[in-house]
Amino acid sequence: MTALIERGVVALLLLSVLHAASSLSAPARLDVDDDDVRLSPRETSQGEPVQANKDQALQTLQLRKRESKNKKGRTCYSTCSAVQKHSCVDWLNYNKGSGIRTVYVSGEPITVYCDQTTDNGGWIVFQRRIDASTDFFRNWTDYRNGFGDMERNFWLGLDKLHSLTTSQKYELRVDLHMWNSTKGHAIYSGFYVEGVGHNFALQYDKFTGGNAGDSLWHQRGQQFSTKDRDHDKSGLNCAQYFHGAWWYKGCHVSNLNGEYKTSSSAPSKDGMNWDTFGGVNTYSMQFTEMKIRPI
Repeated sequence: MTALIERGVVALLLLSVLHAASSLSAPARLDVDDDDVRLSPRETSQGEPVQANKDQALQTLQLRKRESKNKKGRTCYSTCSAVQKHSCVDWLNYNKGSGIRTVYVSGEPITVYCDQTTDNGGWIVFQRRIDASTDFFRNWTDYRNGFGDMERNFWLGLDKLHSLTTSQKYELRVDLHMWNSTKGHAIYSGFYVEGVGHNFALQYDKFTGGNAGDSLWHQRGQQFSTKDRDHDKSGLNCAQYFHGAWWYKGCHVSNLNGEYKTSSSAPSKDGMNWDTFGGVNTYSMQFTEMKIRPI
């Protein structure tokens, strides 16, 4: 009889504990919308509010309210902004503006300039010429590593270009401005640059269009040359002779890393020319930009 009474007491105690637990409030809920992050206290079973932990709210706010909206207006918080971006297309979902960003290839970071305005954006710019303030008549090491100011004149670097273009399939876009403000472009599919073992040879599938025409046909498959590393198929050192660095063959119908001229005239054919746009290899461009985007 005593044992039965003890069991009954234990059962009553357990029922009391369960009833007390059911009357406790649930944790405060974190409400997140596009413009605010706040704690909304739950209510007890008697309808009495529970005070939210303000310190917790502030900490959560700092962690989660790192947001930016993509072009469709969706919101992304710190948990997704920490995801590694592999191209400037990925950055379109987080920041629509052009500028310097970080992308990752096989887990390794590469600093790039994203053009998010041209043809719906998503372009990694690897070459730009806007004036004569940066010398492009440089050696092999400089062209491997890259040089210049990404906001102005620069060359990204052959090693980085190889890593990027062999990590996924890219298209190439070449933008050109003549001195009379005429603008042109050329697009190539399947663009990539081979590794140092092949001296960063230029490869692409085909020219796909653009009013600037195809002036890479002569350079296709050619290894990169600089004034101190001659890999062209000419008896000349084309890089030395034409004051540039390029995928010369014998020697060129384009030379966008040539000497920056202060006018369109380049009688020595050593300017920034693109034969199918300027008409002849003695015409030097005012502006050039080379960029890639995943296909």
